[in-house]
Amino acid sequence: MLEMEQTYREELIKTKNNETIINHEFHESECYIDKWRIVESKLVSLLAEKDISSVVNESVTHNAVLRYPKLKLPTFDGNIKNLLGFWGQFKKIDTDPNLDYHDKFAYLLQSIEKGSSAEELIKSFPPGGESYSKA
Repeated sequence: MLEMEQTYREELIKTKNNETIINHEFHESECYIDKWRIVESKLVSLLAEKDISSVVNESVTHNAVLRYPKLKLPTFDGNIKNLLGFWGQFKKIDTDPNLDYHDKFAYLLQSIEKGSSAEELIKSFPPGGESYSKA
């Protein structure tokens, strides 16, 4: 738009109009250019706000945390037939990189049925992180 205005001014100078008309047209042209720049500035500002708002909404959406009900630790009674079902659930704890071996051992101990042969076996290892991989 501003290029068109510049072209208009150049053509106006080439004409043989008197100086008053040319000055008036230049003044009108300056007003038009000023209004254009104000509108352009507001538009840029609004678009920037929209982008920021979009990013904020997006991050709020991505950071929304669903609260699932707490899962009960699976228990193992020592029966080999039940090992596959137990391990299918307990594997999530076993592969969690945020848990150290000490915590994993404590979870394992909690998930063994009291009085079972499995509990007897797990308790035969000394408590601590280094025992987890052996248990």
